[in-house]
Order: sequence, then structure tokens, then C-alpha cells
Amino acid sequence: NVTVKGFTMAHGAIYAQRGGMWDGGGSGWLIEGNDMSYAHGAGVQINGNNTVLRNNTIHHNGQIGIVTSYDTSQKPQNQIVEGNEIHNNNTEGFNAGWEAGGTKFSRTTGLTVRDNHVHDNQGSGLWFDIDVYDTTISGNRVHHNQDRGIVYELSYNALIEKNLVWENGYGFDEGVWGAGILVQNSSGVTVRNNVVAWNADGIGVVQQQRDPWTEVRNTHVHDNVIAVRNGTLLGWVSDLSKKTLFESSANNRASNNRYFNSGTGFMGLWLWDGRPWTFLGFNQALEDKSAKLLSRNELTTVLQQAGLPLEPRAR
Repeated sequence: NVTVKGFTMAHGAIYAQRGGMWDGGGSGWLIEGNDMSYAHGAGVQINGNNTVLRNNTIHHNGQIGIVTSYDTSQKPQNQIVEGNEIHNNNTEGFNAGWEAGGTKFSRTTGLTVRDNHVHDNQGSGLWFDIDVYDTTISGNRVHHNQDRGIVYELSYNALIEKNLVWENGYGFDEGVWGAGILVQNSSGVTVRNNVVAWNADGIGVVQQQRDPWTEVRNTHVHDNVIAVRNGTLLGWVSDLSKKTLFESSANNRASNNRYFNSGTGFMGLWLWDGRPWTFLGFNQALEDKSAKLLSRNELTTVLQQAGLPLEPRAR
């Protein structure tokens, strides 16, 4: 039940994967209204149950903005991360595929990440990786991050909804790896009511051999607006010989998404079972009669209402 409020904290000479600010694993901490920057590793580390990280500015840290613990004996519950601005992290050029960028949450249960502004990080924006359970990711604005905007990896049971995700993923845009939202070797994930625009790819669902997290089940992608200039709009991909991702018993599905493809050069496309499809063929493969292609005027209305750019930044 410690409150840390109103401080400026800078230049902590902390290890990678550790925070310049740390709750010590204590329960019930409130970390609010601080400016945390220029730590060598992470700006802040939260390990305790019921920690609330609210309305902080977390920026220009050497490796990453926020982390939780990888210690298997520390599995924090019911944390809340809300209203923070997390930007321009990974100034020391850590490998973004290892761990760098905006955030990386691990081994949590009941985590809520909402209403944050996550932008211009050299790596992924919001990353959830390894034994993350029962997560809510909502109302975040995630843009201009080098890698994926939101990625849920090696974890279970998440609701990803009402996020605005734009212009992420251009640092690694092969396949669906430049996705605005990526579900990777995770099950029980619902991705709904998000606006995902102008990312290197739109939304991706990936299955790899990653025991014990190989199965991807009960994933539902619905009621999203997805717009790309090039790349994949919605892609379901497996590199296994036995691709259980696509079996009916896996209960993976998409419905009622709305798409726009401005299509210069390599057209935006849909992937199911790793194969490119036309819009009609893709929806037949998923048995989805509710999807829709948006006109330019319809997309403009959606983007204006969301406060997103009508066109991607020139590259």
C-alpha cells in the first residue's frame, strides 16, 4: 500500500529487464503521475499483486518502458496499467526480437492495460509474453512503433478491444510479423472492435512449434476495421506439418470485420492456411458471410471519428 507520486526519476543504471523504478514485489502499490526516463534497462518494473501504474510518462529508457518479472515464483495478479504515455524507449538499441520497445508483461494473471498512449518505441508497443492469463487490453492508442503494435504471445485468455492501432510494424514486416495486432501461440483470445489502420500488416494469428504453447484455440477476430496500403489485412498462418490452427475443433474464427485495401503495388490480401485469398474466397473459407469491404468514404468517416490519419505516413 505504498504510493509513489509526482517524482521525476532519471538515469537509473539498472540491468536490462529490470526497472529504474520497482515496486519490490509488494502488494497494493500506486505509482502515479511520475516521469521515468533514461534508465539503462526499463523505466519501471511492477511485480506486486494489485499494483496500479497510472498516468505516468515513461520515455527514453535504454531498453524498454515497462516490464514484469520472469521469475516463476513471482506471478503478480490483478495489476492495472492505465493512462500512461510510453514513448521513445530502446534508446540503447537492444534487439527488439529479444525484448525492447514499449512494454513486455510476463507471468501475470488478471492484468488490465487500458487507455495508454504508446508510440515511437524502437520495438513492439504492448507485448504480452509467457504465461500471461486473463488479460484485458482496451482503449489504448498504439502507433509508430518499430515492431508490432500489440502482441499476445505464449499466453491464454485475453480480450483485446476498442484499441486504436496505426502505423506500426515497418521495422519487421515479413509475413504477418508487421501486424498492428498479433496473436502468437495463444488461446482463448478475442480481438474485437479495434481500428487497425496503416500498419505494415493488419491483424495476424500465428501458430508455431512452441511447446507447451503450440495449440491456438478459441480465437475470435470480429467487428474490427482493418485498413492497409500493402501487406496482409487478416492472416492466419501455421508453420507446422499438422496445422491444428485450421481444424474446426480448434474453434478459430473471424466474423463481421470491415476491410479497406488501398492497394498500391503488392495488394493487401487475406491469408488462411498460409495461402492468399480473394476477399470472397477468404470469407468462404471461414464461413463468414458478415464481412464487408469499405469504400474510401466509409473508411474516411471511421478514421475521422477515431482521430486517425486518413493516409499513412510517406515511406
